[in-house]
Amino acid sequence: MKTVKRKVLVILVALMVIAIMPSSLVSTAQAKITETNPGLGYTEYYGTMGGANFYVLIPDDWTNPLGDGMLVVICRSAGYFEDPRDNIPDYPFAVGLAMQGIAVAASNYGPEDSLIQEGVIRTHQLTMYVIDNYDVTGKIFLFGTSLGGNVALLLGERHPDVYSGVLDNSGIKDWAAMYYDAVDYMAVHAGEDLFLDFWYGVVIASLPSRYGGTPDQKPNKYAKYSPTHHADMSIPVISVVHVDDALVNATQTDLYHAALSDPSLHVIVEVTISFPPPYPELPGFPPFSSWYGHFDPYTFMAAATNLINLIVWSNTLDS
Repeated sequence: MKTVKRKVLVILVALMVIAIMPSSLVSTAQAKITETNPGLGYTEYYGTMGGANFYVLIPDDWTNPLGDGMLVVICRSAGYFEDPRDNIPDYPFAVGLAMQGIAVAASNYGPEDSLIQEGVIRTHQLTMYVIDNYDVTGKIFLFGTSLGGNVALLLGERHPDVYSGVLDNSGIKDWAAMYYDAVDYMAVHAGEDLFLDFWYGVVIASLPSRYGGTPDQKPNKYAKYSPTHHADMSIPVISVVHVDDALVNATQTDLYHAALSDPSLHVIVEVTISFPPPYPELPGFPPFSSWYGHFDPYTFMAAATNLINLIVWSNTLDS
């Protein structure tokens, strides 16, 4: 059995919510952008390309002690924002990176029902657009949370010539596992938590509809967009997971690790610290206990810290 490398880090950041929705393909179009300089050390470009809205932050001084001319491409979760700058905490994280001399780009993938397939297509398209138009001279890294981690891992496996590493934050690794986890939860715990009932109900209803059946009936359909079945990774990957993730079981990351052709390129950062009860009341958010461990503050800050570790690791592999 392959050994899983683990680290434990804790920290604090903002929160966000996810949902699963059916997918549809969007058309390709030339980018149309507007330019803004907020006076914070970077210039922001906002536009639309291929039916997807995006932003690009280019530092005025594109230098950083870890490497000059670097770009981080953020892959969004399933939570939809027409303007990707409204995505918390992705956009504040992007601004923080730009102020540290690292460029950032992010797409909303397209219309509200756009998910994995569109995420892979539009994120790669945006990456190439930034390379071609903004003089990227350094390394390019992927960062994604939840469904965004799914998209980032697929992109990293598919385009190692473009991307130098993947930071996967609570990413979905296997859609068949998601389906069966939902079935098991509803069989034992239905009625205990309204939000989790909703979440797993959506999973059970949407996946067979999207893939034409259950994982037993359509295994290849579920495997198509599952990183566990696309684990021929040749660039470094750091996965941040919380042991109590209520939405995406942390064992998915162990299964992904075991499937990798080269598991030495994968490190799991395991977060175990718990947010102390009573859980905070956040207007507009579901009960904190429902989605704790997935979009909680500690996993986000662990991910932010480990971007540094990912860059250093990539630089070490080159030396």
